[in-house]
Amino acid sequence: MRVMKCFLQLVGLYLFYLLGTWIQSFLRLPIPGSVIGMLLLFLFLMTGIIPKKGLESGAAFLLRYLPLILLPSVIGVMKYGHFFLHKGLLLVLLVIMNTFIIIGISSWCSQWLAMRHREGKKEKREVI
Repeated sequence: MRVMKCFLQLVGLYLFYLLGTWIQSFLRLPIPGSVIGMLLLFLFLMTGIIPKKGLESGAAFLLRYLPLILLPSVIGVMKYGHFFLHKGLLLVLLVIMNTFIIIGISSWCSQWLAMRHREGKKEKREVI
């Protein structure tokens, strides 16, 4: 019974992926279909249309085997060892620089959203 529940949850996650790729191809959007499917899944989970428990064990199964899913990427990196040997320091510097840029943009966005949230609460208090 538990295996069937996990299987059905994985099918549900896959259906969101398929729906996202269908929307992407139908509307000819520049966003990957998998991202659209993930956004739809997020929207359905946040609105409560799909309860968290409805996909929990399937997602836990995928997370348990995530290293095996990412193994081809690691092997692909190893295939280009000669490139990393010559340009490795540059790549490390680029990764570090991009990390700090992402941290900066994320912190700025979160501060901006928090400020908007506080202003919205302040306006509600003034109206009441």
